[in-house]
Amino acid sequence: FIALNRAIPWLIDGNVEATLATLKKVYEFVPDDARIIPGHSVRLKKEDLKWHLNYLEALKKNVLAEIKLGATDKDISKRVPMPEFSGYAIYGWVHSGVNVPAAYKEFKK
Repeated sequence: FIALNRAIPWLIDGNVEATLATLKKVYEFVPDDARIIPGHSVRLKKEDLKWHLNYLEALKKNVLAEIKLGATDKDISKRVPMPEFSGYAIYGWVHSGVNVPAAYKEFKK
């Protein structure tokens, strides 16, 4: 499956833990032959949700690791680029400008 056609989860109003938990429940609930029509992406199969789950798991792991290494709110986005998930047209802005800072704020507590 090609990440180029997928939007990544945005953490504008949510957080990593809650979004990850919700997507895991959706994945478990959705029948194997279901088609998911998201608001801002292409039609997905159930298995396509794994990409989103993998992104959130990697985001959590990487941000926590950088916090342990002393990352600050000023440098966290540069320390967690995660290029393996790029391809979404506005990935740089959503990932570095929204998701990484939100994850940092959540896990720094």
